[in-house]
Amino acid sequence: MKVLSHRGYWKSDCEKNSESAFRRSFQLGFGTETDLRDLNGEMISPEDSSHTYSYQGHYKILPAIYNWSRDPERIAGGELVPEGFSYTSDNNKEWMSQDALKSWITDNTEAISIPLFAGLKSSLQNKVANALRLAVG
Repeated sequence: MKVLSHRGYWKSDCEKNSESAFRRSFQLGFGTETDLRDLNGEMISPEDSSHTYSYQGHYKILPAIYNWSRDPERIAGGELVPEGFSYTSDNNKEWMSQDALKSWITDNTEAISIPLFAGLKSSLQNKVANALRLAVG
């Protein structure tokens, strides 16, 4: 398992997706993950709507291959979004403040840590724990 940093290991908002944030992440032995959006900030396009399911708190786009987007086990209680639905940065109605995110991390550190640490060497576990502590401040 590889630990990923989101948009690199950044310490302030202006560092997100920056070369220095990516370098810092790699120097600590983390991989990195970043969002892919088009120029309009579109995460789910209208073309994806026929394969996109809504769940409480998130969406899931299922692959059309092998009819996976119609497989009840993969859908697992999701609700198909309306035809033509799109999810973009400007139509998101729910935003978490930085303080709310810090509080959520503090309240959920144990739940986050258990699957994250599974199978990791203790030195990497310490790096992850330190990164979570730094994120909370």
